[in-house]
Amino acid sequence: MKTPALIILTVCMAAAVSAQKPPYYYFEKDNIALKTVYDEDGEVIGEQEYSVLSGDGTRVLGQNVITKPGKKSETTECHYQCSDGRLMIAMGTNKDGEEMFLDYYSGMHPGSPMIEGIEFRTQAKLAGIRINVNCTISGRAVTAAEETIASGDRVWKCVKTEYDMELRSSFLGIPVNVHVIEWFAPGFGVVRTDVYRRGKLYEQRLLTGFRSADTEALAKK
Repeated sequence: MKTPALIILTVCMAAAVSAQKPPYYYFEKDNIALKTVYDEDGEVIGEQEYSVLSGDGTRVLGQNVITKPGKKSETTECHYQCSDGRLMIAMGTNKDGEEMFLDYYSGMHPGSPMIEGIEFRTQAKLAGIRINVNCTISGRAVTAAEETIASGDRVWKCVKTEYDMELRSSFLGIPVNVHVIEWFAPGFGVVRTDVYRRGKLYEQRLLTGFRSADTEALAKK
């Protein structure tokens, strides 16, 4: 896996889970969501497991644990909040230290207002060293009101959204530009994310399993 891909994965995985309204599936303690990460050739390069650390049902602190074959797992924290039925996913902080969010909600369609044009700073971990990454998201929009996404025997009716993101860091030397496509299932969350670089698929994350509070084991699809 190339170095820019490690940074892209760390930044993008903040938006890899979501919730819609009570009982806030991803807001409930002991619920777990598993996403499989694929490279451009469709080969599995890792797994992302999300769980809740703390929260009150409308604002939570969660964690993503990324595991890759032959490598030590890495853990990052993430913030989510829900207000008036609109999910807000914290991507990072601006120059004043304020959290910057992306939003998701039921009823989104082409032309729906969405948060975009934001700049934020986040961190990525490479070879055990944390580096600052400055990001800009632009052109975020709904591009399809309904598309079907399948994983195993599970099928979701999703809203398709897209945006461009530029990542800048002294470690990278030059900016890295990617195009991100997400499929959001109303009432459930983001079930698939594709990242394109230079017009070609770079990586994909797909929901492949989950466990609710009353389930004995992670049910991989």
